[in-house]
Amino acid sequence: RYMDIRVEWATLYADAPKPRPCYRVMSLPHRFLTLLLLLLIPARPASALSTNFTSITFSNSWAYNQEGIDLGTGWRGLTYDETLWPSGKGLLGATSASLPVPKLTSLTPGPRTFYFRRSFNLNAAPGAALLKATTVIDDGAVVYLNGTEAFRVGMPAGTVTYATPASRSVGNATLEGPFTVPSTLLVPGANEIAVEVHQDSTANTDVAFALQLDTTLTYTVTPQLSIRLNEIMANNQTLTNSQGFPVDWVELYNPGTTAVDVSDMSLSDSKSNPRRWVFPSGSSIAAKGRLVIEFTDNYPASASNTGYTLSSRGDTVHLFDKPANGGLLVDTLDFGPQAADFTIGRVPEGTGAWVLTNPSRGAANTAALLGSVSTLKVNEWLAHSTGDGDWFEIYNPAARPVLLSGLYLTKDPAAKPTDFLIPPLSCIGTGAHAFVQYRADTLTTKGPDHVSFRLSSAGGTIGIVASDGSSVIDSINFGPQALLDVSEGRFPNGSAQITQFPTTQSPGEGNYLPIPGVVINEVLSHTDPPLEDAIEFLNLTAAPIDLGGWYLSNTKDNLKKYRIPAGTQLPANGYAVLYEVAFNAGTGGNVAFTFNSAHGDTAHLSQADGSGTLTGYRCSVAFPAAAHGVSFGRYATSVGVDFVPMSATTFGADAPATLTQFRTGTGLPNAAPRVGPLVINELMYHPPSVVGTNDNSHDEFVELLNITPSPVTLYDPDAPTNTWSIHGGIDFTFPQNVT
Repeated sequence: RYMDIRVEWATLYADAPKPRPCYRVMSLPHRFLTLLLLLLIPARPASALSTNFTSITFSNSWAYNQEGIDLGTGWRGLTYDETLWPSGKGLLGATSASLPVPKLTSLTPGPRTFYFRRSFNLNAAPGAALLKATTVIDDGAVVYLNGTEAFRVGMPAGTVTYATPASRSVGNATLEGPFTVPSTLLVPGANEIAVEVHQDSTANTDVAFALQLDTTLTYTVTPQLSIRLNEIMANNQTLTNSQGFPVDWVELYNPGTTAVDVSDMSLSDSKSNPRRWVFPSGSSIAAKGRLVIEFTDNYPASASNTGYTLSSRGDTVHLFDKPANGGLLVDTLDFGPQAADFTIGRVPEGTGAWVLTNPSRGAANTAALLGSVSTLKVNEWLAHSTGDGDWFEIYNPAARPVLLSGLYLTKDPAAKPTDFLIPPLSCIGTGAHAFVQYRADTLTTKGPDHVSFRLSSAGGTIGIVASDGSSVIDSINFGPQALLDVSEGRFPNGSAQITQFPTTQSPGEGNYLPIPGVVINEVLSHTDPPLEDAIEFLNLTAAPIDLGGWYLSNTKDNLKKYRIPAGTQLPANGYAVLYEVAFNAGTGGNVAFTFNSAHGDTAHLSQADGSGTLTGYRCSVAFPAAAHGVSFGRYATSVGVDFVPMSATTFGADAPATLTQFRTGTGLPNAAPRVGPLVINELMYHPPSVVGTNDNSHDEFVELLNITPSPVTLYDPDAPTNTWSIHGGIDFTFPQNVT
């Protein structure tokens, strides 16, 4: 409780040649000593700290133009559109010389000048950043930042045009620099680097370009740096928010003893776009408190929603400080495939390791109980696919989720048992979600569900190996795969029987086969009396089929929602209709449901044996949002069967005066598809190029035609901001007030 301190001083006497040292030893309480030190030690501002990172690496991709055309000066600017240029990873070049970094993209020699562009983001005030560039150049180059020259290498002084030759001839390009890039040229957010590489002669047959941009960022320690990512939901199937939607979300935690203002901090899934979603002004997290931000594109970005989703196949979440503080990366998490309706979180709060957790939005995290890896199965695979689309699927038959992290996947358990290490925080769920698809394309940079090996159509092996790197949990040997885009797998799931799935490949879902002879023929989802939701089945065979004991559902999460009554017959080449009055009653152990007309839905008819066990045979359809009273139905085309809006309902009693009358319908052949009032009338998807590939002389276009005698408004008159859109090969939302 006490400490002896020695206080020293010096006294200068008038008659003494030098100061006389003096001292006194005092015994002081600790609390008094602390106060004394605070008084004696002068206050000083927080130290300026710095951190280093690479904004552009040598192997990053660049858009490039090698057409030999003088682009003038506009191409250097921040707003120039280079989307029609090809792109490739650095080093880009045409040379056989020895280079200090690998050549990853080949260029064609010949032009005097080559153009390159790429962007990077600065999540800080420009004055806080110091940029240094290192280059590999053959022969000379001028580098621009946001349209203004930053530095040049191997180029003469003065104005540079397309025809200006480099001032040197380079044999083997080397690393040069670092060159200081003036911070005065920076802007907050997106910045554009543009580079023109010149040859010393048009007869030159080699060219090389690569650039690395290193950044030193000055910052101060702030309370915001203590905020932590605390819990992440990235595969929400059933847990709804206040608006009734199952959305992904991220929970932040403040471990401190005072509230922290998080205004202008940001969340993102990419370091190159740090301010994808910014916390609005006034956002704060209480001491020991939590803040939940939703991640969904079901509705626009807002003060509590980022407007984009997290991938259940694996993703990244970054938390950035506000630019005024230096814009540092405060916390980050990479995760692999996620178990449905489970989260990953820190246990204990804010400081603990990340584990699989029970969902606890806004509350304390608890670790989930895990199942054993010993029962995992290789369940389905596609080894002869169009393009690079091979894949395989893992199945968890256990009643609890399993953590896959640390296990290995391989195509040769004996010789290469550790082919691919499953990344951290990779999980597999249970029940209808007990399946994880892995893509066998070697493109591991595309995500944690891409493995480092391919499958062979000539046959091979797929194995799951334990974390010890040698014990095989499960493996499957498959023979030659003669049929293109036809998967094989265990049927039923996890069993020893191997079956082909010509029309029902189901990556990441349970294996199934179509019910022989039975199809879903028509669905009605948007109704008011005297109509109600209805579903029609069609028998494609010449013999009656007993549907009694089978199940109807609107979700693969629970295929056994409504059990069809015993004795329900589907006549030979005939129809049977089930109405909402039956499947939405919720009696006799059934789960009541209707079809979702606002967002679209699915319908599943599943075959079951006498005990109610599903056989694995089912038929399913999916349909989008529906207009009132418009049904969806099967329509055969020259290349298959579509499920499309119909021009009229055909359930059998389609102009009823009452619900009772509507329910008397027993099915009819489908009407023609509904077409209009608008149709896509003409497409231009490959216009001729007049000058190279970067001109606007001829454009791609989509032409719409109104086939009715009345104008069509491409918006909701009752909600004019709700406009029509086009999706598919292009994404376009019409502006307001278009007719």
